[in-house]
Amino acid sequence: NISNTCKQGGSTIPMSLDGFKNIGTPWIRVGEVEIGVKEGDPQILEYHKVLNLTPNKDTLTKWCGIYVGYCVKTAGFEPPAYCASARSWLRWGVKILVPAFGCIAVFKRDNNPESGHVCFLLGEEGDNYIVLGGNQGDKVCVSKFPKKDLLSLRWL
Repeated sequence: NISNTCKQGGSTIPMSLDGFKNIGTPWIRVGEVEIGVKEGDPQILEYHKVLNLTPNKDTLTKWCGIYVGYCVKTAGFEPPAYCASARSWLRWGVKILVPAFGCIAVFKRDNNPESGHVCFLLGEEGDNYIVLGGNQGDKVCVSKFPKKDLLSLRWL
């Protein structure tokens, strides 16, 4: 489970999520089981299947939204119709202004208004949010994303 430490970029990110098990974030429990799934793994095809999406070149290489959709759907909630697009999550759920453990975070990527990254917020450290997501370094893992790149926080 995530309740360890995660090494990233030479720093250690403390991960102690045990206190959050019963606060209404079942999608995080689904998501943590997937840690370590890498791009090209057949499990990504299973994500598509659960979401009734046909895999294509884009969804097999840009699969952060597929991962989040899979976690949300498996936890019993309905993701956006085309959850493969990271920015489709900007119009989903309820926008929240204060970061909350397990909320969905949508980040910009470069200056392209069509691209982005979607993941689950776990915490924060300095100028970064600590997130759980898919296609982070081509795998499901815990990473850091700059707070300045945040577009929106969403709640189910």
